[in-house]
Parts: sequence; structure tokens; C-alpha cells
Amino acid sequence: MLKVAICDDEKIERESIVYMINRFLKLNNKCYKIFEFNSGEHLMSSIKNFDIYFLDIKMDKLTGIEAAKKIRLINESAVIIFITALKDYVFDAFDVNAFHYILKPVNEDKLKKILCSALKQFDKNDKYIITKTIRQSTKILLKDIMYIESKQRKLNVHTTYNIIALKPLRTLGQLLINYI
Repeated sequence: MLKVAICDDEKIERESIVYMINRFLKLNNKCYKIFEFNSGEHLMSSIKNFDIYFLDIKMDKLTGIEAAKKIRLINESAVIIFITALKDYVFDAFDVNAFHYILKPVNEDKLKKILCSALKQFDKNDKYIITKTIRQSTKILLKDIMYIESKQRKLNVHTTYNIIALKPLRTLGQLLINYI
């Protein structure tokens, strides 16, 4: 599951970005969850580790650049995209290996292109297993698996976002591992 953080102190801007990202990810059948934050401090107090961060630069107390520096200390592979009205900090974005820098007002087509490029970063390296649950087949990213619990012949896969109960297995070979 793709975890996206959006941090902007302006509620209307944040909601607009959430709306655009939701539309794009739903159209592309992505499994995702979006988390909203109204300040850099609120974002940093979250215990979650996100895949993609959309950060405004100009916020009270902790700026987007300062938040990005802290993010890099705990998550070097995260995609950081700045969305701001300020051109002045574009070179500071290089210091935190930002993926992109978008100026407000956000053009939805530009955001879609950037998000599409960002998602390719995850498609290249993510290994996953395909499992059969009671109702359907499910793709689980290996990076999201915290542990697998075995109870008799049933497996529960504990992930960062939920617990997936697998239907009873005859052999572990029924888990298909994909290394593409």
C-alpha cells in the first residue's frame, strides 16, 4: 500500500492537493492511503513512515525544508515533492534530494505527470507476494510486511496497514513470490 503524506498549513490548498492525488490514484487503481498534516510539527510527530511526501515550504515554526531534512534522517528512499508559492527555495530542495518542486497554484496535469514519475520509483524495486485470501487474490509488498503469524494451517500477514488472513495453505509454495 502506498502511503502519501500531504503537509500544508493552508487547508484549502491541502484539500485541493488531496483531491487531485485521490483522482489520479483511483483512476490508476493504486492501493493507497493519504494522510493530511497542517504543520511540519504535526507531520514529524506522526509515527508513520511515508512513501511520498508533499510538503509546503513556508509554514510556521518548522518549514518544509526543515521537515524534509528530518525525513531524510529516517527515510532516505522517500519521494519528497515540494508544493509552494515560493521560487526562492528551489536550490534548497536539492540539499534534501527532492524529487520535484511544484509552484502554486498547482496545475493538475503537471501534478499527474510528476506523480506518475514518482510512482515509477516504487514499481522498479518493489518485490511482492501474491496471496489468496478467502475472497480474492491480494498483492502484498514485501516492504509492508511486518511479520507472518501461523495458526494451525492458517496464516495471518501483519502489514503496516492491516492484517490479511490467508485461506488455509497446503504448502508454502502456494505463496507466489515475484521478483520483477
